[in-house]
Amino acid sequence: MRKIVLSGLGILALFCIGLVFTSCKKYADGPLISIRSAENRITGNFILNKFYIDGSTENQLWADSICSTRVNFEPSTGKFDVAHTLGLLSGSFKLIDSKKTLSLYDIKETDEYPGYGPFKALAVSTWTILKLTNNETWIETEYENKHYQVELTRQ
Repeated sequence: MRKIVLSGLGILALFCIGLVFTSCKKYADGPLISIRSAENRITGNFILNKFYIDGSTENQLWADSICSTRVNFEPSTGKFDVAHTLGLLSGSFKLIDSKKTLSLYDIKETDEYPGYGPFKALAVSTWTILKLTNNETWIETEYENKHYQVELTRQ
């Protein structure tokens, strides 16, 4: 009788551990679990790797200078900036919805660069975080009837 109870408890423990690990995954593309907080993973300088609009790479504005587009997030101040060869944008951000979503707002332009889509002056956008690891951040949003996806790699 005692062996049956221990076996039942063992199966229940394995089930609970499996449930915890599968429900811990916040982001569609990872990671499953992380020791670093979301704020620590998003802090710092990133290079824009991919910029998709409606599933295809935007080749008109960003492609020629994609290697020189930098994004910096600073959670301690709640500020971010996007440095592009055409100019600089800056604004504020928040991690919301249990840190599954990134809100960008108060965007201002400098150098007479107007920005583009959700990265333009006065734009307010809410991005779903698809992947947030130590080295990569992938986000997506719907803005003005277009689907945007951005892939960033830590610099």
